[in-house]
Amino acid sequence: GAAHEPKVSSSVVPEVSYFVEYRDNVDAGQATVIVTGDSFYTDSCELQFTIEKANPIYDTPSALTGTYGKTLSSIALPGGFSWQGGADAKIDWYGTKTLSLIYTPTDTANYNVVRDIQIAVYVQRGNVDVPSVAPFTYTGDLQKPLLSDDPRITVLSNEGGTDAGEYTATVALAEPAFDKWTDGTVASKTITWRILPADLSVVNFDGP
Repeated sequence: GAAHEPKVSSSVVPEVSYFVEYRDNVDAGQATVIVTGDSFYTDSCELQFTIEKANPIYDTPSALTGTYGKTLSSIALPGGFSWQGGADAKIDWYGTKTLSLIYTPTDTANYNVVRDIQIAVYVQRGNVDVPSVAPFTYTGDLQKPLLSDDPRITVLSNEGGTDAGEYTATVALAEPAFDKWTDGTVASKTITWRILPADLSVVNFDGP
């Protein structure tokens, strides 16, 4: 942000015989030196010089964590940073992986955009809720609960039931190496559910 004033010299004209002014010499881009003659010299000439963009100062993000199956957009980044290659990339690994960021300063007219900033992203196990089943009411027909439409869950058994009573179903994690149940375990789960007796008061009877 300071003015740039490079020294001007001549092997022919002594310094006491001219004075120097500068124009457009603060921001990055083309700047001008105006050399005006004095004493034994008259008139003036202009010299051009370039002010290069500066490299910005930034703090590289650290301790970044993600969840398997989500996208990079789910990981919050400090202002100015973005994912090199796009934020829609799927998080498809477990553990630590090195990725690249881009830093874009607010003042891109005077500061460079920095690419290939290497950072480590740790992917933790995803937490999966164990499905629960609300009670059914006896109808006389076979009833089977919809346990889950979550692709992270595999249904191992779900036979359903007809009569009033208690039934079970079994589910497992599709990828136990990457996900865990919310209780911290990874083993398959047995879900207990019930068919309740029908309420006789709402049943239609034909009288004698």
